[in-house]
Amino acid sequence: MNLWGVSGIQILVDAGDDGPSAQQREFLRTLRQERAAIRGLIEQAVSVRAAETTMVRPIVLRLTSLYIPRIEPHLTWRVWYDVEGEEHYWYGAEITDWDRIVPFTED
Repeated sequence: MNLWGVSGIQILVDAGDDGPSAQQREFLRTLRQERAAIRGLIEQAVSVRAAETTMVRPIVLRLTSLYIPRIEPHLTWRVWYDVEGEEHYWYGAEITDWDRIVPFTED
């Protein structure tokens, strides 16, 4: 899978027995084509969060995973990044409706 110029990322989809829904497939197409600019906003938020917990400088993010939930009235999806040189934490963001980005750190 190639997303935002990054290949080999893990895609996690909360799907039924029939696999990803048409809405989930459309979300991924939209994310890849029309919403690629959101990458910069997400990575800026994640970098700020990472700077709070890592001593690694400069902070170099590597996209590793994407989670696509079942499509509900409000879509909340997640991305995870590795920080090059950071051995202890993973960083990510939870995004709701394309405009609410909440970065997080996982131990």
